[in-house]
Amino acid sequence: MKMCRMIGFSFNSQADVSDLFRQIKTMAKHGKHSPHQDGWGLYLLCQEGVIYYRTATGVQDEQIPHLEAFAGLMHVRKASEGLPITFLQAQPFIDNNGKAFCHNGTIHDIPLCSIKSDSYSLFRKIRNFQSHAELLDILRTLDEYDYTSLNFLLMDSTNLIAYCAYRKNPSYYTFWYSTTKGIVVSSEPLSADFQPMENHSLLIAREGELIEHFTIG
Repeated sequence: MKMCRMIGFSFNSQADVSDLFRQIKTMAKHGKHSPHQDGWGLYLLCQEGVIYYRTATGVQDEQIPHLEAFAGLMHVRKASEGLPITFLQAQPFIDNNGKAFCHNGTIHDIPLCSIKSDSYSLFRKIRNFQSHAELLDILRTLDEYDYTSLNFLLMDSTNLIAYCAYRKNPSYYTFWYSTTKGIVVSSEPLSADFQPMENHSLLIAREGELIEHFTIG
C-alpha cells in the first residue's frame, strides 16, 4: 500500500516556503510509516513563473534552499507494492492546461496507463473538469473503486483544491489544514493550529482564503 506525504499551500502574496520544504523533509524521514524515499517533487507558483521538479531519489539528502512562492504542492513518495520507482511515477504530475496534482493512497483496480501509476490514472480521471460542480460529480463516481485513500492536492491555475477520502486507517490518511497564515493543507499537522478535514470533504482555496468547502455524500 502506498503511503506518501504531501503539503499544499495558498497565500495572498509571495512568501518564504523554505520551512514547508523542511517540514516535508521531516515527514519523509520521521513521519508516519516513514521512510518515504521513493521519489519527491514540488510545483511552485512564483512571481517569476513556475518552479517544477521531480525525481525518483529520496529527499532526505537535499539541502533546504531559499524558496519563495504564493501557491504550490510538495510530495514525497512511498511506492505501492509492485509499482515501478522511476522519475515517471514521482509527483506532482502536471498537464498542459495549468493543473498540477499529487495523491496519497492506493487504488487497486483503476486501469494503469503507460506510466504505471494509480495516482496518475486518478489524475487523468478527474483533470478535465470545467467547474467545481463537475469535479464533485466526478468524485462521486470514484467510490466504485477499491481504494485505501483518494486523498489528493490539485493546483488549478491559482486555486488549491484538497480532497480527503479514505476507507481505512484514519490516523494516517486524514488531511490536516490551517487557515492561520493563508491556507496550508498537510498529510500531518505541522503545528497546533491545524485541524482535521472530514472524510469525503473538499476544500478550495484561492489567494490565501478558503473559498469553498464541500462534504460529498
